[in-house]
Amino acid sequence: MRTKRKVRKRYAGNLERLATGYRWRVMLDGKVYRFMVPTDDRDRAEDFAVEKYAELRRKRRESRRRPRSAGSDFLPFSALVARFREDRLPVLAKGTQKSYRHVLDAAEEYFIDLRGDPTVDDIAAADIAEYLSWRRSRPRGHHAKRAAPLDPKTLRKHRAVLSAMFDHAKVIGAVSHNPVADVPATTGDGRDPVILSSAQYDALVAACTDPMVRTYILVLGESGARSESEVRWLRWEDVDLENSRINIRSDREHRTKAGRGRRVPMTARLRDAMRAHFAAYRFAGSPWLFHHVRRAGHAERGERIRSLRRAVEGAASRAKLPATFRQHDLRHRRATKWLAEGASVVHVKEALGHADIATTMGYTHLADQHVDALLEHEDRRRGKSVAN
Repeated sequence: MRTKRKVRKRYAGNLERLATGYRWRVMLDGKVYRFMVPTDDRDRAEDFAVEKYAELRRKRRESRRRPRSAGSDFLPFSALVARFREDRLPVLAKGTQKSYRHVLDAAEEYFIDLRGDPTVDDIAAADIAEYLSWRRSRPRGHHAKRAAPLDPKTLRKHRAVLSAMFDHAKVIGAVSHNPVADVPATTGDGRDPVILSSAQYDALVAACTDPMVRTYILVLGESGARSESEVRWLRWEDVDLENSRINIRSDREHRTKAGRGRRVPMTARLRDAMRAHFAAYRFAGSPWLFHHVRRAGHAERGERIRSLRRAVEGAASRAKLPATFRQHDLRHRRATKWLAEGASVVHVKEALGHADIATTMGYTHLADQHVDALLEHEDRRRGKSVAN
């Protein structure tokens, strides 16, 4: 049975039937306009809405007196989104593509459904700021049931995606200036990472009842590799036991977040765990380092494990770790520990696969806290020794 295709309305705003005709309401630049259309014909009311909205936008452009860039008159926002999806998304990692699509879906709802699909060069910094304010108060997807507004980190992601899209608009000649650059990034802190102590880390490893999960946690904690986009895509040939290296691949089959491969070192603890892992699973018939050892749900034996997040959360619960702990915090722990031990920031950057050293430098304050915690622990240990 064919489903009826939903037709997108051709006018901006809201059209409401009243006893004396239609009332049309629309928001532009944060201001709400209301007009009465004295007709019983909805088509005529829609025509009025389309023409009046075009007039309001034209007056707005004239008041700004901003010159248009070449070729921008006929590029609506919807066309820019389509071009961005086609040109830029395919070269991103799958996880990044998913994140970008969430932002683009929300931007389409606002700029197309609510703002009437304006031309790209008609969007100014004020429009971007209004969108971020609207987005902050309207959670979507798995955030929709939350009463609290979106956190600053999520809003910064929305701003970054919009900025990338308007940078692309500059490349294709649709605009001469990126309006997002004039909108300050949302301030405020997101979730602070949980940097595990050595005792907490050991407790997490010991709490793993499945040896596959135990090795997975050790790879995260000892190598600093990304969990979803790197570790779960490892193959047997990517592990060099002789030289204590793990090869993180980025190719046509799978692209890492940074879009380039690298080699990361293995600690003695991880190397020993890998040897045991090889002995137990290497000849089980699967090319993947982390695979299903038996049929589970829709997954066949030997298939790559798509997620171990729940297993890690279960181990964290049994180890009585803080409720805010996430598996990505193991990457934070590795970076912090390297820096606290005096490793070069440049070397840590390469091992973590950061595209910008500024990202790596963000761990330095956590490393200072880590050193302070170690010193406090050492002072307490010495105090107990003296007391005894």
